[in-house]
Amino acid sequence: MKLTNNGKAPLGIPGNPLLEPGQSIICLNWDEIQDNKIVQAWLVKRVLTAGEQSPEYQESAAKVPAVEATDDMSRKDELIAQLAELGINRDRRSSVERLESMLAEAISSQESDNG
Repeated sequence: MKLTNNGKAPLGIPGNPLLEPGQSIICLNWDEIQDNKIVQAWLVKRVLTAGEQSPEYQESAAKVPAVEATDDMSRKDELIAQLAELGINRDRRSSVERLESMLAEAISSQESDNG
């Protein structure tokens, strides 16, 4: 799906590069994000428009293997769960590096409290 930013500020489309004002991108994960509440709000307000790709693009995109969930997402989920066990609530917006750092700090702090 071709997405165009009609607004005055960059848009963070889930799973895609930052979409600058006036810029268009081809979104390969449209099926996954089309029901996202923020994406829907942008579409309703016409800040974001979604249009069809050319038949040539659709044909070439069909040859590209589907991208599976990245290791980063499963790693993030794992780290978020470990942090939750320690009473720290985070979400996927944090980077893997930040989550790992927070977990290391929490474990270190817990060990020094117990020691």
